[in-house]
Amino acid sequence: MSEKTAAAFGIFPDRMGIETVVSSLKREGFCNSDVSVLFRENRGTWGQTRPMSSVAAAAARATSLTLGSCYGALRWLVGLGPVTIPGKGEFVAVGPVRAAIEAGTSDSFYGRLAGSLIAMGVPEYQAKRYEDWLENRWFLLSVQFTDPQRMIKVKRILAATLAEDVLFTHDPNACFLNSDTGETVTAESGIYRSHMPR
Repeated sequence: MSEKTAAAFGIFPDRMGIETVVSSLKREGFCNSDVSVLFRENRGTWGQTRPMSSVAAAAARATSLTLGSCYGALRWLVGLGPVTIPGKGEFVAVGPVRAAIEAGTSDSFYGRLAGSLIAMGVPEYQAKRYEDWLENRWFLLSVQFTDPQRMIKVKRILAATLAEDVLFTHDPNACFLNSDTGETVTAESGIYRSHMPR
């Protein structure tokens, strides 16, 4: 990502959330090539390979999403397709995040997934958090923008769609809200806030 390009990142627990935010971005005039989505392929099947309660298993089946079942808002994202991440398995991705993953090296110190997010401006700590959520069947969204008005629109959309662990890169007035301790600390790379239940 160039120095002049900023991006917002957010995480969503289900298909409805990610489709809602993608629909909102389309309606607000964002270019689909600036929007990234990343999620584990065949989430329901993958979920059954891990120990989980009957409630969690039912939730995994209900939110299962494979490349073949993508419809509605996600079809606006041209190029959505499978990508294999070494050590992590099969994911579905599109946009600049996909490009970063494909351009990354599998022997990165952080691994291909977290290393690709770090290369896009996500701080190491937050990249690892996103990696953990993705492995637990959540959906990651990122959108790039080039002017302050676009950033305002993105902030409004992410707030309205209840995105979690939101990060804005290249924001000089940014701070992180540490969801583990409740402390606010300054950071030059972005703004982080979490609605994550504890």
